[in-house]
Amino acid sequence: MEKKIFKPEIESIIKIQNYISEKIHTEKQTEKDWFKLNLVIEEIVVNIVSYGLTDRNNGVIEVGVKATDQGIFLE
Repeated sequence: MEKKIFKPEIESIIKIQNYISEKIHTEKQTEKDWFKLNLVIEEIVVNIVSYGLTDRNNGVIEVGVKATDQGIFLE
């Protein structure tokens, strides 16, 4: 699974959403699917930034994504 590193900041939400969209965008996903996925990403990033870091200067958010016939896998 290919991964990418992002800064641990709220502004990374859109960057991560765009990265995931670029990696797995297909005709199968509906607007409702994308809304749900983007909401999950937003909640995860907000929680990481708000509660998961003790030192934002040295932290990172590493994101991996993979689409299969079984679904979308985020890491």
